[in-house]
Amino acid sequence: MKAMSVLYEEIAKYKKWDEGDDYEAKLTLLRKKFRQLMNNILLRNTKDYYKNKTSEIPDEDVEIVKKLLIMSVDGEGENKICKKWFNGKLKYNDYKDRATLYDTLVALLDELLTSGNIQNGTYERWLLSFDTILYGNTSKQILSLYSNIDDLVTATIGLNQYVNLPDISTETAEVFRKLLPTPPPELDDDITKISLNQLVDYFSCQEEFFSNLNIIVEYLALEAKEKNRKIIEILIAYIIDKDKYINDKAVNSNLAYEGLNFIDQQYLFLMNNKDILKQIGEDLSLPEEVILKMFKFINRDKN
Repeated sequence: MKAMSVLYEEIAKYKKWDEGDDYEAKLTLLRKKFRQLMNNILLRNTKDYYKNKTSEIPDEDVEIVKKLLIMSVDGEGENKICKKWFNGKLKYNDYKDRATLYDTLVALLDELLTSGNIQNGTYERWLLSFDTILYGNTSKQILSLYSNIDDLVTATIGLNQYVNLPDISTETAEVFRKLLPTPPPELDDDITKISLNQLVDYFSCQEEFFSNLNIIVEYLALEAKEKNRKIIEILIAYIIDKDKYINDKAVNSNLAYEGLNFIDQQYLFLMNNKDILKQIGEDLSLPEEVILKMFKFINRDKN
């Protein structure tokens, strides 16, 4: 275990902070950033790590925590996106910044693993935690989706039309009918009943490509909500069976633990989908506040 007081001094030396009037203020800022990291990002209670008048962290986590704190404050080694993240100002839909920061942190973990400063277990726990907290790979997929949509616009430029192609001439009418068959009536009710390649056969203009893409995304969102609802109900049954809440007392060899972030994500899901929260409450005959309490870390200390 390493004392955070020692780590703060090492960071101050790295930042070249002179011992002047604002030196203690800067150390106080580092202590605040450490609490933000523990409480808001790793979902740990700093009181659980407080010993000998200072916080102590596992040796395996030292270099990672040190780098994160360096990035979170002004001066040498600062990272503007990391500062936003620590301050709770990194928006959920700021996918570019989230993906950029995630890649930066993955590179840090790769470097520490290669140099022997951390072990594989530590690498995996922090990697999974960073991915979950930052929506790292998801953000990268969303950026890729944006790029693919731009490509789809370009690819369908020639289909940006409302011409009834079979009416152009009798010579081409039958060819166009085979190329652009009339969709069956049931397709208007549920596009999930046919395969994707069958569905695309019925698209005749650019707008149809994008309107059906919207329908597919809407369908995926509904399916995702339903799957998440079932997961939460299973977790609630487990909590009731064990007669204890899931909290931040979970013991682990590292500060990073993706299980805590997973539970926190369920809380965020419920807060953002009050209709699902209401449905779960009705299904299980539980008050909504009791359900939320099961997934909220209630013993976190304040910044």
